[in-house]
Amino acid sequence: LGPGGLESKLPFLDARTAHRHVFLLGKGHMSALPCETWWSRPAGLLKRAVRVAYSPQFNATKDELRERGVPAGPLGPFLYDDVDVSAAIASDPEADDSAFPHLVTAPYASSFHRSVAETARPPWADPLRPRPFRAVFYGNVASHETHPYARARGPAAAQCIDAPDCKVVDPTARNNASALCGAEAAYGSATFCLQPGGDTPYRKGLYDALLMGCIPVVFGRHNAEVSPWFVPSGSMVVLSAADFVEGRARLMDRLRARGPRARVGKRPTTES
Repeated sequence: LGPGGLESKLPFLDARTAHRHVFLLGKGHMSALPCETWWSRPAGLLKRAVRVAYSPQFNATKDELRERGVPAGPLGPFLYDDVDVSAAIASDPEADDSAFPHLVTAPYASSFHRSVAETARPPWADPLRPRPFRAVFYGNVASHETHPYARARGPAAAQCIDAPDCKVVDPTARNNASALCGAEAAYGSATFCLQPGGDTPYRKGLYDALLMGCIPVVFGRHNAEVSPWFVPSGSMVVLSAADFVEGRARLMDRLRARGPRARVGKRPTTES
């Protein structure tokens, strides 16, 4: 950025306006960790700027979490079910002295874009839309099977494959040439859309599912705690990731028990 760094490029930056400067990152917040002059651990007035990313920060590092007996990586606990842990590691978005000051989360950009010219009722507001499947899993299993944030992915997909009212669509399958363009059809065909973790715990598919009127099913608290300004309360089902990893949960039994009229925004967000 040359002499003076980023501050020298911001002519309206001063003590009065610093909090009105916003940095947008179209990635998880750790992706810009090396940008220490303005994104992570900034100095001076840039401490007061707002930062927006897909993922939140915690007030404990992965090493500090591991010292507490919580297996974790750069994006927090691998299995994130415990509300007490959640409360203990929550970061204060108003603090100037955190690693990523004033960080707030926003949704991934969706693949679905509704035209203002459309007159039909949108999928998320259409309770009469035919949904032949109770649940759908749109994603690849094999490419993430060893990733620590994806430990619930294999068990959830396996239980979906075994259920007649659950559909698995693998966008990378060789024999499924249309799958890469099939997310809209997949999410629009089911009441619940499974969103287990992958290479990160945060899912773009969660927002695609919401826009198709499909209730996201997440495994652990990661996705339940992001984008509070954008995601309506009651819009997803939160299941214990550990229950699936340790073989204690029957996914479809839980989803069938939620009744035939379940739809976005009308169900509790968590399940004990």
